[in-house]
Order: sequence, then C-alpha cells, then structure tokens
Amino acid sequence: MTATAATTPDRSARKAPLLGGLMVLASAVCFATGATFSKVAYDHGTDTVGLLIVRMPTAAVILLAISALIARVPRVGAHRRKLLLVTVLSFLQTYTYFKSLDLTSAAIAVLLLYTYPLIVMLMARFTLGEPITKLKLLVLALAMAGVAMTIGGVSGSFSVEGAALALTSGILFAGFLVASKDYLDGSVPPLETIGFVYLLSSLGWFAVGAVGGAAFPADATGWGALAALIGISTVAAMGLFIAGLDRISAGAASMLSTLEPAVAVGLAFLFVGEAVTTVQLVGIALVVIALLLLSNALARGPEVPTHTP
Repeated sequence: MTATAATTPDRSARKAPLLGGLMVLASAVCFATGATFSKVAYDHGTDTVGLLIVRMPTAAVILLAISALIARVPRVGAHRRKLLLVTVLSFLQTYTYFKSLDLTSAAIAVLLLYTYPLIVMLMARFTLGEPITKLKLLVLALAMAGVAMTIGGVSGSFSVEGAALALTSGILFAGFLVASKDYLDGSVPPLETIGFVYLLSSLGWFAVGAVGGAAFPADATGWGALAALIGISTVAAMGLFIAGLDRISAGAASMLSTLEPAVAVGLAFLFVGEAVTTVQLVGIALVVIALLLLSNALARGPEVPTHTP
C-alpha cells in the first residue's frame, strides 16, 4: 500500500476493517462449536489422532478448492520458509488443544486457550510494529477479566495436564497468529495459506497415526460430529478468521476472538451438560462490552498498517 492510499483510503478500503472485524467475530462463533463437536466425537469412539487425521486433509482439500476457484493460481512458492513456520505452529497448537479437550472440560480448554490475546499484543508490538493503544489496553483488560471470571465459574471435569495443554495451545496460537499476519503480505490469498498449512500438517498426523495408531468414530453420531467439526469449526471458522486477519491488525483480531469463550460456554451448557454459573455470566458480559468497544473503533475507519514485510 502506498503512502497516499494509507492516508486517503477509498470507500472500499474504509469498509475493510469493519468487514475484517465481522469476519473474525463470525469465525469465533464457528470456532466455539469445535469443543462441543469434539467432545461428541470422543464420546463416540474417536481419539485425538483419529479426529485430526480426518479433519486436517479434508479441510485442506475444501479450502484449497475454494481458493482455486477464487484466485486460480497458487502463489505460495516465494514464501516457503514462512509457510513452514506457520505450519509447525499450527501442528503443535492443534494437537495441544484437541488433546486438552480429551482430558479436561470443554469450557476450561477453550477459556485457557483464550489467554492468548495478551501474548499477541506483546508479540505484535515487537515483531509487527503494531502500537499498544489506550483503547487496546482497555479492551484487553475487560476481555481478560471476563475470561478470568468465566474460568473461575467453570464446573465439570478438571485435569492439570489438560489445563496445561490448553494454556500451551494458547501460547502457540499467539505465535501462529502473529506469524500468519506477517505471512499475509498481500501476495498470497488467505484461504490458500491456511489450506496449504492444513495440507502439510496432514502429513504429520498421518505419520503419528502410523506409529501410534488412531481411533475413529464408531457410529453415525460420531461421524456426524466430526463432519460438523470439519465444516463449521474448521473450514468456515479458519477461513473467516484468516480472511479477517488480512484486513485488521493481529491484536484486534485476537481480542475480537474472545467472543468464542462466551459461545463455547453456552454450547457446553446446552449440549454437553456443563453448568453455567452467575460468575460466568458476568464474565461473558464483560467480554461482550469489550468487543462492542473494539467493533465501534473498527467501524470508524481503517487501521493503518505499521509493518512492511
């Protein structure tokens, strides 16, 4: 983007941040369904490796097919090292997250994952040059307080190992998000990016399955949950997220994504039977207030890029 374009954006450019924000919010809703669908799949025979062996290559094929229809020609070649870094981070983050779901409650796993916005803000400040503004600090404080209150109100199964894996997943996702933002420099379509990441990750999961074995759903309910996980919680979720990330800063994207815990808690209550307390409801309200503040800021105008790849 030229200096002129940055200072005098046209009408479509002014819409980009708000559109990006809406995409990330929609992705958060889709992501939130993943914990519940995974729990159902686990209850019907699959394990972490089996789930990912099916999820990753299927999602990759769908995302790359959509990208091919839109962009026609793959353009990954000049960015192989960055793509490899994003793939490794995605591989490790995916395993730690889904393994945590197998060991602890869905609400705890999702909420510990969503400690990552603070990490993203700090990483993006030093690697992407994204400023830490007063609004971001306010939004982050409200969002993190809401997440903390929701964690404090969680009931259901708890595992120290599962909680540690969920927290590790949050750290890895922060690295993935910042690395992806650096990778999305305008020359590679967002859907193609995540499609290739999933395709390369699939090779690793096939190897893990070949060495240690894998379990798959034992009935139609399990396969249905797995299909929903792929279509809603993976293709739609990550497609919307990566497209939104291409339009807004990494810090803003991470904070908007804190909507997921609120949705995840509601879904866990409705479909898994995990209780929701008054403390959680107050925490969810704080998250919603934070998102409204940030969304209002995005609606006022575009964010000016501060990083040049």
